[in-house]
Amino acid sequence: MIKEGQNQKIFFKDGALRIYGDFGKIVTLDGTGYYAEEINFHTPAEHVINGKRADMEMKIIHRAKTVGDFGKSLTLSFLFKGKPGAYNKFLDKLDFYNLPNPYDKVMEIKEDIFIPNVLLDEDIEGSSEMTPFSFYSYEGSLTEPPCNEKTIVYVASEPIPVSISTLTLFREALSMPDQTDFAGRVIESPKNLSNSRKTMPLKGRAIFHYNKKNECPIFKRKITDHDHRKGHYERVKKLGVQYYYVAGENPSGMPGAFVVTDKEAKNNI
Repeated sequence: MIKEGQNQKIFFKDGALRIYGDFGKIVTLDGTGYYAEEINFHTPAEHVINGKRADMEMKIIHRAKTVGDFGKSLTLSFLFKGKPGAYNKFLDKLDFYNLPNPYDKVMEIKEDIFIPNVLLDEDIEGSSEMTPFSFYSYEGSLTEPPCNEKTIVYVASEPIPVSISTLTLFREALSMPDQTDFAGRVIESPKNLSNSRKTMPLKGRAIFHYNKKNECPIFKRKITDHDHRKGHYERVKKLGVQYYYVAGENPSGMPGAFVVTDKEAKNNI
């Protein structure tokens, strides 16, 4: 959440709506701490799930600050789909009727914002922790310069309903407001702009899925076209060390995992 005393503002910068602050952190299985520094919005969504592109994506940019991890990044994305009359507690706090745009580039956020509220669709008090949700994970890169490739990507796998009006106003915020000339005639600016990077090929990257219905956090590897190749073993350091067999020659990309010899793995399984 935005801490008391911080400037609560939303900016139009580099073609997107952005909020800067100190929002909290994510700690990955290998103990690396990633601190949330920015929230930005893309319409339509940049991620595509099973060939379907959501209407909007909210991306939270995290950067590593632990010793030895400088330069690493992590992104957490929530996808939104239009549904008439749907309410989202996080987006409502941003006053989407008064968003910045290329002409008025900064607007105040008048209410406290709290990221876990993005999973709430009713005006109720949320808890201090994030509601469990299912998500995909893979090793990727930032979608904007410098496009850092040392990036862990998390994407919530269930799009969140949001009202059509909200989506329309977020989309319109990407363009200049309509202007009037000296004769009082309205000069309409281009609408339906997009600020999403085109879909990029996986190029053999492994994608993992965590299902919130599981009693324990088990990552299930999604099948790729490289699974017919010779396999190898990898280990992941958690509270203890766990070994996994990975089909194919390419590393899985599971956060914190690295390739080990068959002998080491078989002696410890």
